[in-house]
Amino acid sequence: MRELLIIFICSIVYQNALGQWIESNYTGGSSPNPVSELEFPEPNTAYGVAGGEIIKSTDGGINWAVLYDEGPFSNMSNLSFVNANVGFVKSWNSNLRTTDGGATWSPMNWLYDIEIVGNDLYTSYVSNDTSYISTSNDHGDSWIVLFQNYQLGAQQYYISFLDAQNAFFMNSLALDRMYSTNDGFVTIDTAFSTFGDMTPQKHMHFIDSLNGYFYGNWGAQSHPTRTWFGEVIYFPMDLDGFGVLPVLDMAFGTDIIYAGSIYGKIFYTLNNGQYWFEQTTPTTDPFGSIAFADESHGIAGTGNKIYYTSNGGLVGLNEVEPVHFELYPNPMSEEFAIKGNTELIEEVLIYNIAGNEVARFTSTFDKINISDLTNGAYSVVIVSATERTTKKIIKNN
Repeated sequence: MRELLIIFICSIVYQNALGQWIESNYTGGSSPNPVSELEFPEPNTAYGVAGGEIIKSTDGGINWAVLYDEGPFSNMSNLSFVNANVGFVKSWNSNLRTTDGGATWSPMNWLYDIEIVGNDLYTSYVSNDTSYISTSNDHGDSWIVLFQNYQLGAQQYYISFLDAQNAFFMNSLALDRMYSTNDGFVTIDTAFSTFGDMTPQKHMHFIDSLNGYFYGNWGAQSHPTRTWFGEVIYFPMDLDGFGVLPVLDMAFGTDIIYAGSIYGKIFYTLNNGQYWFEQTTPTTDPFGSIAFADESHGIAGTGNKIYYTSNGGLVGLNEVEPVHFELYPNPMSEEFAIKGNTELIEEVLIYNIAGNEVARFTSTFDKINISDLTNGAYSVVIVSATERTTKKIIKNN
């Protein structure tokens, strides 16, 4: 009996070690639609939408109950919460707001997507060929216009606010540049630009003045990207080392950033997306929504199932110590050397500021000849067996 007990305990420990993500007791409710969005405002309080249903968990994502059902023909979106009690969701004919943790929902005279930063709301909308960016500091009862721009065929702007003073925004009709303000739209600067339009995405989010992310599309429209230290507007965001996986959703708010993708893959990064680690999950279905309340408590939705973790998905369980490389000289003219354990390098890729690959090296990594490249700034991606390290170089003859 003692031996059986030891085996049983070891089995539990082993399963928990591998069970980074655990399937919750969510059964899909009455809606045939999959879970499309999740929010996790506090460790014990989580929300989600599935078709016309709003669902809630009060035990960290383990058990779920339907709070509100608008019927089978509704499809809610833009689920956002200020805290565990105050939240918003976009319905088919209005925005709904709750101030009591979802017990009651009341319509708002506001039909636009909402971004929440602290206690303030931000949105972009269009009226009479004019794009507006507005804010509310009373949970949507009143709105103040921060910025407006007239343009035939105007569309909503992509917006991302760090706080009331600092924001990034992009015109949906001019996807070749990003604008910024650091004084609440009193003045506006061009933050950076590219040589061509980027592919539109569902989401744009900046975590600070240097690091922003553009993501959320599938298939041929999947071009997840991130800023390159605020100097080149977008650089490919490569989850798997092959650049083929879409980034369906991301979770921010801690020092660790998480990303959900297809084939049941969840990744995390410790360096703002320069390289990613894959986590173990019990499914091969796509993770279209992911949210974290803190570094330990997370939820992720795929189809009619929701998975949860209370230990950050055991971040670091299989983490490999990063390999450090340096490039010199920099700036350079004809060639550069890589300082570090070059025996671990599998290939070296070079991208221009538009994010296009311009050179690839698969052998002889001690010296890299770039004499064929024109003068300018480039990103060098060093691929080893365990990671991808990205460095910036300047070629200047």
